[in-house]
Amino acid sequence: MSTLAYISFAALVTCSIFLLGALCGWVYAHGVIAAECERLGGFYVGTNIYECKRVDAPVNRKERQQEVMP
Repeated sequence: MSTLAYISFAALVTCSIFLLGALCGWVYAHGVIAAECERLGGFYVGTNIYECKRVDAPVNRKERQQEVMP
C-alpha cells in the first residue's frame, strides 16, 4: 500500500474513534442528567442550577407553544 493509503486509513480510523467517543459521551451525559433529575429534581452546570420538570404525556408542538406563549 502507498503512503497516501496509510494516511487515509489513519484519518478514517481517527475520525471513527472521535465520533464513537462523542456518541458515548452524549449517551452518558443524558443518563447522568436523567438520573440527577429523578434523584434531586434538578442538575447543575458550573454555578448554574437547572430545575427539571417531568412531562407525563407527550404533547405536540402546537399545544406546547400555546401553553408557553399566551
